[in-house]
Amino acid sequence: MKRFLRWFGVILGLGLGAVGSTAQAEAPVGLLGIGVGVADPTARGTPGGFLATAGFRYSLTRWWAVEPEVGYWERSTRTDVVVSDVFSDFNVGLQGLFTVPVGRTLGLYAGAGVDVHVLTGEFRVVGVPTSEETRARAGWHVLGGAEARLGRDVRLFVTGRYDFVSGLRQVRWVLGARFRL
Repeated sequence: MKRFLRWFGVILGLGLGAVGSTAQAEAPVGLLGIGVGVADPTARGTPGGFLATAGFRYSLTRWWAVEPEVGYWERSTRTDVVVSDVFSDFNVGLQGLFTVPVGRTLGLYAGAGVDVHVLTGEFRVVGVPTSEETRARAGWHVLGGAEARLGRDVRLFVTGRYDFVSGLRQVRWVLGARFRL
């Protein structure tokens, strides 16, 4: 599994670098976004886990954009002193966005995308070997959000997203910033 993740990271890095260099060569409209938030893997309002995400938004026109992204969230639960479980999701994907400028400083966006998710579940009992299972699954998502422009090169954003991953549903709320490259 570690070998798979290492190669996956290398391929992702090369892909994001190629997209970034293409975006810079064609037009200075690329925005690097970094966000943190919560993810609820059950979508039933239970406490969620910590989420970190990064993406590169490339505007195709005033109204349309694409954004490759990478994200990770983890949720752990300790049922008592000797028993705990950890559930995590590492995902890489691409989303298409419809963007609507609202005035000079605000914007709204909505879209959908596809992802590859590496889901890991781990169950620990003190004194017993850890039980772990990892699976790669394809998924898709819908999202919407708003952003506020702070000068020419910085934007703050909030995004709500709903993921469909092989029987698992996830709700994600992300706050973050985008920076012009």
